[in-house]
Amino acid sequence: MAEVKRPKLSKQQSLCKFFTPEETTANASTITELDESGPGTSSEFKPAAEDHSMESDSITELESDSEPAVSLTASKVKSKSTHRKSGFTSSWQKNYAWLLYDNEERAMYCKLCMRYGNLPRNGSGKWVKVGCTSLRHDKLLKHTASAMHRDSEISSHEEARASLTGGIRGALEVPITEERKAVIGALKCLYFLAKNELPHTTKFTSLVDFSINMGCSFMKQLRRGGNASYRSKQVVAEFLFCLSDCIKQKVLLTMRNSPTISILIDESTDVSILKQLVMYGRCIVDGKLECHFLNIKDIPDGRASTIEKSVLDILQESGLDITNVSSFGSDGASVMTGRKTGVAARLKALNGNLISIHCVAHRLALAAGQASQSVPYLKRFKEIVGSLFYFYHNSSVRQAGLSAIQMILDDPVLRLKQAKDVRWLSHHAAIDALRRCLISVLTSLDREASERSEPTASGLFNFMRKYFFVASLSLFADVLPHLSKLSRTLQSSSLDFSILTPVVDSCILSIEKLLQSPGKNLSEIDLLIARLDEAGFTVKAEENLRSNFDQQVRIPYISKLIENLKDRFPTMKLISCFSIFTPSELPQTDCELLHYGEGELDTLLSHYSEGPLALDHNKGQLEWREFKNFLSKQIKNIKSIKELSEIVLSSPERRQIFPIMSELLSRGLVLPIATADCERGFSAVNRIKTCPRNSLKTDTLEELMYISIEGPPLEEFNFEEAADIWGRRKNRRIHWQS
Repeated sequence: MAEVKRPKLSKQQSLCKFFTPEETTANASTITELDESGPGTSSEFKPAAEDHSMESDSITELESDSEPAVSLTASKVKSKSTHRKSGFTSSWQKNYAWLLYDNEERAMYCKLCMRYGNLPRNGSGKWVKVGCTSLRHDKLLKHTASAMHRDSEISSHEEARASLTGGIRGALEVPITEERKAVIGALKCLYFLAKNELPHTTKFTSLVDFSINMGCSFMKQLRRGGNASYRSKQVVAEFLFCLSDCIKQKVLLTMRNSPTISILIDESTDVSILKQLVMYGRCIVDGKLECHFLNIKDIPDGRASTIEKSVLDILQESGLDITNVSSFGSDGASVMTGRKTGVAARLKALNGNLISIHCVAHRLALAAGQASQSVPYLKRFKEIVGSLFYFYHNSSVRQAGLSAIQMILDDPVLRLKQAKDVRWLSHHAAIDALRRCLISVLTSLDREASERSEPTASGLFNFMRKYFFVASLSLFADVLPHLSKLSRTLQSSSLDFSILTPVVDSCILSIEKLLQSPGKNLSEIDLLIARLDEAGFTVKAEENLRSNFDQQVRIPYISKLIENLKDRFPTMKLISCFSIFTPSELPQTDCELLHYGEGELDTLLSHYSEGPLALDHNKGQLEWREFKNFLSKQIKNIKSIKELSEIVLSSPERRQIFPIMSELLSRGLVLPIATADCERGFSAVNRIKTCPRNSLKTDTLEELMYISIEGPPLEEFNFEEAADIWGRRKNRRIHWQS
């Protein structure tokens, strides 16, 4: 007879054989109680304010809610698992006031941790961002004992205590933790380095250590032990992003809220031989003109299509629309202003109302440079001045000798300046420095030529001791101050179209006077020649030399300069039409006021008759009549368009009364007359991205430029906001919240 194999029973089934059905049920309840309370559970893991003891009646309630009781019969034994089936029990919410259950997700959340934003250290985000889907009682106990929940309870107790002692105001004054102070201190250290354009990666740790040595002991909290040190390069990069992002978002919000904007672009090559495009934007804030740095991008080449794509990418990334761009400024290169395929022409295809402007500061530099190049002697004069600079710049011995001679002769101890075409004011500085220490320079050259047999010094000395050189030096000393003054005016960030024509006409008038008669320095050239004679440098100044200089140098140069200025600054019809908004141009009599500005207004409205920035022509003409009366009768003692803009554009009521005039006034105010801000941007690039830092990525460079150019002083920056941005980017092992 075959042996019958009996099924192997589990330990629980074996145990149940010795109990009656009633006893088995009671035993199962006991097992369930052990399962829910968990092995090794002690009262120290339970919240102090709550009683988590599981008495028999509550245990029975849990069992009845979750699963049926075990029933055993003599014929068939039903076993019960030692672990309860997973499922949410409503009584948990009575014992844990912080517990929140989502029926749809079937997940548990912690109200306290969600309120105070505390996240688990492992980076999972469970209980706050993601619910706990393991619906078991031991998970509640584990979360209660976790560090994140303890921090939330501490914050809750502090808030409650503050509300009892100080009311609502006291509840808001939550004390800042030492760890948050450390985060803010680290942000301040990094901001200081970036604002002062110092190496931020290599100097950050040293500056933090210096702060600790100076008594800022809370900065020690940055080192959490093990691999959690908030001083690494990765953390510095995160800090830098948060600092720059605070500034960038404010700038972009300002640009988006402006009624209209204009863009300025320029291209250059940095120290790592990368071609880059920088963009600035002009906007209006409360009726005032502002200019802001927007972005810098690497471009593979200088083709118009490449530049156009980069411009559109920057606008899209910044949340700006090309259809809201009313004007475009550039340096006037053919790739920018080409009529058919230039960048301006390509952008006009997307926005037919776009006005393209060639930077007036670049125009001035071209006018002055081409005038001197047209005179053969001045071309040679420029080469000599450049060679003289490098003669001393490349030798410390010669420079030391020149400084010693200057001190002996009581001349100003000056270094010679380099005249660069890309530096619009450098020519004036170079001529002024050379003229003030001319005797010392000639003495030094004579010494170098005689004692050291230096051929370069001999050639420079022989050229500089002649009348034509001394006279040219005096001529430039008369002309360049007028050009420098005009250049400074045209480089202003707040330059508007209303002052362009007056300042250019004033400069031309001053130079025309120099054509009629020599200026002050050239008229007193005999005094300079006498001083040179006393120093032992004889300069022949016969009458025929004076006459030849006038005919060959002075008159041709000044005549060409005046011609270039008039050619480079023609009356730009469309831009000049905006001058009708200049209060000082407004007629004083009612008869003249009646038809004032009608032709210019018709030109402007015709330009904006179609396209994304279109204006109603008929309504504009009717509104202009009312606007003229408003200007003449209600606004007194206003002379500039900036004052008018603040009065009209800063008032919502006036903008509503004169909508078309307000639009035209805004578009005229943001006209990018000059792109000098782009040049300042590249100057910042050269200061930040030096040879030792030539591996800086463009994204990092952009962040550093935002802090350097747009960032407020350190004491005015909101580091609390930056700390919050940094803390929410990912889970932190440091307690960064207040």
